[in-house]
Amino acid sequence: MLDLARLRPLDQLPARAWRRFGRTPAGHALAARLGPEARPERWVFVTGCYNSGTTLLADALRTHPQVMGPPAEGVYLTDRLSHPEALGWPRMWHVCLDRLEQRPEDFSPDDLRRIRRQWGFWSGPPRPVLVEKSIANTYRMPLLQQLFPGAIFIHVLRDGAAAAEGIRRKARPAERGNPQGLTRYPIELCIRQWRASVELAARDRPRLERFIEVRYEDLTRDIDAELARLAEFIGIAPFARSHAGVKRVHGEERPVADLNAASRARLSAEDRRIIDREAGDLLRALGYPPADADA
Repeated sequence: MLDLARLRPLDQLPARAWRRFGRTPAGHALAARLGPEARPERWVFVTGCYNSGTTLLADALRTHPQVMGPPAEGVYLTDRLSHPEALGWPRMWHVCLDRLEQRPEDFSPDDLRRIRRQWGFWSGPPRPVLVEKSIANTYRMPLLQQLFPGAIFIHVLRDGAAAAEGIRRKARPAERGNPQGLTRYPIELCIRQWRASVELAARDRPRLERFIEVRYEDLTRDIDAELARLAEFIGIAPFARSHAGVKRVHGEERPVADLNAASRARLSAEDRRIIDREAGDLLRALGYPPADADA
């Protein structure tokens, strides 16, 4: 039998170190062994492109008294779901999608129980709704609908120029042993990732029973209004307090604000030319200005 007393020192680890442990094989084994099997009434998956406000939204949803969920991307806290980081491609699934795709027959009942226990370990006391946010789940929404019947999908859409700039700035491919030896992504890969994410979500949307889209720009302009809309869609009580103040996102305290202009300002003229070449048509179709509008 596992000696639970030996685990007590883990309770004293800082939250970030504790979550880092949760991504390891030892953490996966511990959660699968000790975690209660999560069986919420409703599964809610927050998806979207990287650097699009998914963390902000998921964190806000998990403040609701009817909501639970893992504090980090769920794909890192289980060993049964693929993600590009394991292949050396942080924040960049579109270049290795053929190696990441999974099918319903890949999951046995034991696999599903393991996922539910691993997520249950990190999700706190049982509540009616479990909110899980993983960017990698954007490429498997129809699969998740089969594995978790009745699942609800919230897709976050953001200006592609800003999202691409954020991917390039925050990704650390060398730290993940990138197979091409990249230390920094070219902007071409970043805007193609945004385009692949948006187009895949649009393709899969008709196949999903419960799907709703949120624009980052609307979320940051009036987060309370967007949360009220989502609470009604999910079927939970209205939020009792405002979320318009300072928020902790990726470990940083900052006000809820639209950072598109700041991201676009970091782009060079050549970056903007490339973004417009790769995705100018899609930006315009979605109502976003071309990247060179800031030149």
